[in-house]
Amino acid sequence: MSIELDILHIDMDAYFASIEQRDNLYLKGLPVIISGNINKRSVVSTCSYEAREYGIRSSMPTKTAYRLCPNGVFIFPRFEYYKSVSKQIKKILLEFTDKVEMFSLDEAYLDISNNKLKLRNPLEVLVRIKERINRELGLTCSIGLSFSKFLAKIGSDYRKPNGITVIGHNNFENIIDSLEINKIYGIGNSTAEELKKIGVKVGKDLKQLSKGFLFKKFGVRGVKIFENIRGIDDSKIVTDRVQKSFSNEITLENDIEVAEVQVVIRKCAGNILNLMNVKGKYFKTITLKIKFSDFSYISRQITCKNVVTEYNDLVFILNWLICQKMDLKKKIRLIGVKISNLIDKNKIIGTQLGLFSFS
Repeated sequence: MSIELDILHIDMDAYFASIEQRDNLYLKGLPVIISGNINKRSVVSTCSYEAREYGIRSSMPTKTAYRLCPNGVFIFPRFEYYKSVSKQIKKILLEFTDKVEMFSLDEAYLDISNNKLKLRNPLEVLVRIKERINRELGLTCSIGLSFSKFLAKIGSDYRKPNGITVIGHNNFENIIDSLEINKIYGIGNSTAEELKKIGVKVGKDLKQLSKGFLFKKFGVRGVKIFENIRGIDDSKIVTDRVQKSFSNEITLENDIEVAEVQVVIRKCAGNILNLMNVKGKYFKTITLKIKFSDFSYISRQITCKNVVTEYNDLVFILNWLICQKMDLKKKIRLIGVKISNLIDKNKIIGTQLGLFSFS
């Protein structure tokens, strides 16, 4: 773990919506919502800060967003264009340091310990990055500066939009202690709800839980949370990040019964296999996610002893997962399939999945 403050986390402000507002000046100051068709089962990808004042958030059903803000400007996402802007952002960042990890289209970690401008003050590096992005791309970002990736990530979210937060050894405990539990990176909504049930509302409460308790409750992720909130984080900047999983989710226009799920399962399986053929990959681990009409969801995962290569085998496995202790009484609104434990095809010759070869 670095002693110096040399890790940055850059988070673009309302990225998709900000690009649309930049390119269409009439959208400035308006509640912009990036989402799919209002009349279908789509969700909000992101929204402008003006829209957030109405209570709209990412992943919210588009119909709910429309109900909250019927006068909002709903725009279908232009993902390829957003990707091209992300490449422009990375190009700027690489002029400051080679140690750039693009965590997503709108997020990046940087190690500026040996920045190319030879600036000794990390705040000066940070300010110059913000100025370049704003001047050349017309966008704003929020940046966290700290001695670890975890705390830098916390910092970028601390003062949004267009904020700067420095989290050092002298103040990180106070920041973590007062942070709402759902604002701590690595704690999702479901985990936050479980913790709130036992009286954990802020970081200070979380610190009262032992490492053993968190491991028993959340596994290895619980141990990571225990360490991170105490400033222990040795994770490195990964400049050559390789995608380790792929997923395909289908949100249904109308809720369906379990008996009707076969068509969707086969479509997901076909989409995944087609993608893997393009990527030249086989896989061993399959995760099935089902979201019900009441928005509760479950997931089941299995790892096969041999690689999966055939469409019928994948369909068989997905059907087997459906039968594993699922509440089949509820109607279904979304089905998703994720595959991981990827292996290059050129490393496997003539290997196929034998039925029931599960580990």
